Amino acid sequence: MGSRHFITVLVASLAWVSCAFAQPNFSYGIIDSNGNTSTLASGATITFPSTAISSTSSINVVISNLGDQPGVVNGVSVTPVAYQLSGAPLPGTSLAAGANLTFTVKFVPTVVGPTPGSLNIQSPVGSSSFVLSGVGLGSVFTYQIQSASQSTPVSPSGTITFPNTSVNQQSTLTVQVTNTGSQTGQVATIATLGTAYQLSNLPFLPVTIPPNGSTSFTVIFAPTQPGLAQGRLQVGTDSFNLTGTGNGPALIYSYSTAGTSVAVQNNGVVVFSPTALGSIGSTIFSIANQGTTSGVVTSIGIGGPNSVFSLPNLPPLPLTLSPGTSISFTVNFTPTAVGVTNGSLLIDAQTFTLSGSGTAGGASIAYSYTNAGTSLPVQNSGSVVFSPTAVGSTATISFTINNQGTASATVGSIYVGSTATGFGLNGLPGLPITLGPGVSTTFTINFAPNAIGVANATLAIDTVSFTLTGPGTPPPALPGYSFTGASGTQAPMTQPGVGLTLSSPYSLPVTGTLTITFVSAVFVDDPTIQFATGSRTVSFTIPANATSAVFVNGSNQIQLATGSVAGTIAITPSFNTIGGIALTPSSSLTLQMTIAQLPPVLLALQLTSSAANSVSLTFTGMDTGRNLAQANFHFTMASGVTLTIPDISLNVAQAFSSWYQGSASQAAGSLFTATVPFTFQGQIQGITNLVQAIQSISLTLTNAQGVSNTLTAQAP
Repeated sequence: MGSRHFITVLVASLAWVSCAFAQPNFSYGIIDSNGNTSTLASGATITFPSTAISSTSSINVVISNLGDQPGVVNGVSVTPVAYQLSGAPLPGTSLAAGANLTFTVKFVPTVVGPTPGSLNIQSPVGSSSFVLSGVGLGSVFTYQIQSASQSTPVSPSGTITFPNTSVNQQSTLTVQVTNTGSQTGQVATIATLGTAYQLSNLPFLPVTIPPNGSTSFTVIFAPTQPGLAQGRLQVGTDSFNLTGTGNGPALIYSYSTAGTSVAVQNNGVVVFSPTALGSIGSTIFSIANQGTTSGVVTSIGIGGPNSVFSLPNLPPLPLTLSPGTSISFTVNFTPTAVGVTNGSLLIDAQTFTLSGSGTAGGASIAYSYTNAGTSLPVQNSGSVVFSPTAVGSTATISFTINNQGTASATVGSIYVGSTATGFGLNGLPGLPITLGPGVSTTFTINFAPNAIGVANATLAIDTVSFTLTGPGTPPPALPGYSFTGASGTQAPMTQPGVGLTLSSPYSLPVTGTLTITFVSAVFVDDPTIQFATGSRTVSFTIPANATSAVFVNGSNQIQLATGSVAGTIAITPSFNTIGGIALTPSSSLTLQMTIAQLPPVLLALQLTSSAANSVSLTFTGMDTGRNLAQANFHFTMASGVTLTIPDISLNVAQAFSSWYQGSASQAAGSLFTATVPFTFQGQIQGITNLVQAIQSISLTLTNAQGVSNTLTAQAP
């Protein structure tokens, strides 16, 4: 009877894998200049010879497969950028048993001093890392500013400050350049920008400076006018700010017309309002000392043969003006003929043209506008200039039409030629309007720029026109923002939602895009990682004066699929105005989600075929680390069957490595489906169909992170 109670299980190979137990065995080493190889253990240090900046030194690294099966090099990488690879194998490169593969690691230093790095080699038997060590050689220039009393260090982009210096006098500072680096360096150029600054005692250029050596030169500050003078000093590739203050008087001239102060320079024109014959027009002329020392006015007079200009109330001369003080006096215009009459105002060595227009009476319309509290006259074909205004903001000025004549005047039309440029009118009077002598009317001109840059339009008042001009400046910076919803470590094959919120309302409507980038932990992308819209980008809007982003589904959140491959999902936003002006901060915040390398997950298990003495078991699962190692099968016998079948474990590491490196797996992330056929041999009393002796088959999978869940398939 005992001979009739036995059963043997024959397990065929996976439908698409090889279950051989032989393994590759990778070893690493470096090859010296004589061709000798030194073995490297993981974690060992590879030391490069000291190398000059922008030069290159190289070390050859060899990978040897000492096993009895082919192996695959999954990836070779170095960090940081000072280390570079040459001839490195591409991910997926196969290395036959007993074969070698050589590539080069280059050290190209960018900084003087030690540069630590790392070399990482991924293979089916794990990851091997090595420390890279190299020292960059080069010159390092430091700077000292030497005056009569002290020596002060200064760094590139720093400021060199000169003592206060009288106008047309000089002060000097000596700049010493020292090479504190490890190699000889060269300074090719030394130059200054700024009219108040010159150089002297320059070395012959280019000058070569050995380690611990130095050179020096002199910078001269020679101000020609009082006040702050700024400049730049360029030494090779390094630059410094130059600043100094010139001491002396600075006399500024202006006159008043229609209540507005107008600055005027030497040889400038002082314009009087049109004045009727027999009347007196006048202006207040002012001299202000905006310098740092006292100034003296010795003479003020009228030049030319015309007697229509006069000075009725001159102050006693000579007159000393202390810094910050001013004087004013009246200049009268008494026309004797219709038309323009010119004269001269002489103040010491300064000359100003006096220009007045005599009228016979009647209406005389004058135009002016007020910007930032200052009233400015404007004539036909003149310009009305707005202050710089940010896109999304509105600037306003007041425009005044004043009848300065002796008879009434009528204004019939006021309009802006084009409103598309952002200019518009408010508070217009009812037209036509009649202005009596001395009567004025005022309205408002708005400027709401919709683009960066200068905008122009035409303001027409009857037959008179003016150019409206205003510079549109960038909109205000976007407030800070934060992500809402999911972040941090996420489960694979889930669909978390994310949103975006501004820290405070923004005055303009905003459009933007969220972009997904994925950095795989296992050297392969997962195309299933995407937004619910079906791509790795999604648009959103933020209404004006709101804070929350609104996505294409009308919600404040958008879902994304996390895929099934271990790695880091980064979501980066970009922002623009409706008009296309970029608002994205220079250092934008990125949302990161991590899909960890986890134990395998079994998703489905079923018997896909069955015969009298055989079954096929098909299972589906995922392995975020794409490093499945073992499949474990457990058999549960039918009721009444006292025999047991030992558990079966299959080493599937090489098989799954081949699967994951094949093109067929790329679109599936880490998902897989495999089939294992089982054939039963033997005999059991009373049972002719051996499959009937099996009640169920259970399966677990194992990888480096642990053991999967258990699924059980019932036998037919």
